[in-house]
Amino acid sequence: MKLVVTSDLHVDPGGKLTTRARIDALAQSIADEAPSLVVLAGDLGHTLRGWELCLDAFRAMPCPVAALAGNHDVWRDRSANLGSEALFSAALADRCARAGVLWLEEQTLRFGPIAVVGSMAWYDYSAVDPTVTMSAAQLEELKPAFNNDARFIDWPHRDGEVAARLGDALVAKLDALERDASITTVAVVTHVPLLEEQMERRPHDPTWGLCNAYFGNLTLGRRVTAFRKVRAVVSGHTHAGRRAKRGAIDIRVVDSDYGAPSYESIELSPEPSIPQ
Repeated sequence: MKLVVTSDLHVDPGGKLTTRARIDALAQSIADEAPSLVVLAGDLGHTLRGWELCLDAFRAMPCPVAALAGNHDVWRDRSANLGSEALFSAALADRCARAGVLWLEEQTLRFGPIAVVGSMAWYDYSAVDPTVTMSAAQLEELKPAFNNDARFIDWPHRDGEVAARLGDALVAKLDALERDASITTVAVVTHVPLLEEQMERRPHDPTWGLCNAYFGNLTLGRRVTAFRKVRAVVSGHTHAGRRAKRGAIDIRVVDSDYGAPSYESIELSPEPSIPQ
């Protein structure tokens, strides 16, 4: 089973970031890979219209296509008169349904003994560089100076609350798959990175080290990697490509950037059955 994951496409209806033509070319390159499943792992477009344009570019894919939201996708959209909560809880999923794209946040996709689950996930400050000695309260207070989510996300939830809610939902899906004898292999796709191997560390850049608080969720990563059937973890968000292995787990970050979309392709094979 071939899983292709792309993220951080940042389609801009005005053409100032990533143009539709670049996404069309990316979609053709992905189709040429003959994938079994394509996952669009968040930050697909700026404004709801950008999200729609991005989904539309993948309509002709010769396999199922699934999508997750990213942090940019839940920035309030004044042009559509929609706030962050309405976007995440209804509008993005609705546009997926209209485009024939699966909303992976709420589904488990099965390909014989292989399953794919996903979540936007969210940062809980656990990925901040170890040299940063600030408390969670201090990191929350500083966020507006370093991260535009503080300006453009208008839901009433704190980051820790969002991270815990989405993390619990993802873990519940993994727990069900762990107990399902028909499934031997699981791939996890998230927007926010979950593992240390996915993090970009810049020891001589203290600002970047602080900003890592808003770039990952290592707390959830520890929970995810406790499941024995997990064989791949693929994320986006940081625009800093990564490839690593942790035991049997293939770890990736998609190397997409503004105007330069990219993707990761992973071959998943059924594992021998794990005793229950």
